[in-house]
Amino acid sequence: MKYCPHCQVQVLTETDKCPLCHQALNPNDEKGVVSFPPYSKRRNRWRKIVRATSISSATVILASILVNIFTWTGHAWSMIVTAGVLYVWLCGLITFRKATLLGVKLMSHSIGLTALLVIINIFSTNVSEASLTWAATYAIPFIDILFIAIINILMIAKKHTMRDFLISQFALSIIGFAPLVLALVGFANPMSMSIAAAIISGVTIIGCFLFAKKIVISELARKFHV
Repeated sequence: MKYCPHCQVQVLTETDKCPLCHQALNPNDEKGVVSFPPYSKRRNRWRKIVRATSISSATVILASILVNIFTWTGHAWSMIVTAGVLYVWLCGLITFRKATLLGVKLMSHSIGLTALLVIINIFSTNVSEASLTWAATYAIPFIDILFIAIINILMIAKKHTMRDFLISQFALSIIGFAPLVLALVGFANPMSMSIAAAIISGVTIIGCFLFAKKIVISELARKFHV
């Protein structure tokens, strides 16, 4: 136990500086009135990683936008770079954050990939020719089906942690109807993938209520304070 003469507290830490005032600590001093838990090097390291990746991501995005503006040829490719950087940054932080549930991580990747592919589809051609063709027809429904299937497999394999996936699975299943809506308004042709995504989403929602009704109701009530 070390002692900080400035704060007048005992500090249980491996560092030589007080985590409160950052002044030098006196070793093996029993004086003080309050004992603090060990200084978390891991948390401090995580904050540095978040700060560094945030600055790097913002720099890359700003640089790509400026280059795109000053070398304009009719293609807004900087939007694709921006979407890619944001996906890697945000989903990367969510993925490597231990406190985040696996279901939330998978849902974030599903939404992030969908948004990224939509941006690529729109801005990979000339701005005047922007459209939402292959993303709405194939990419969005495929991603929905893939991640819904992955979470279904995890829920079956790990029944004791089913609660950790329910809200994320419900959210993805509702999003799974979006491709069909896009197909009905004319953005997707053929509609086969969109119909398949809607069917799998509907079956998943019904299956959750049939096989885990009590868990579903209690989890929804707890989540939405019903």
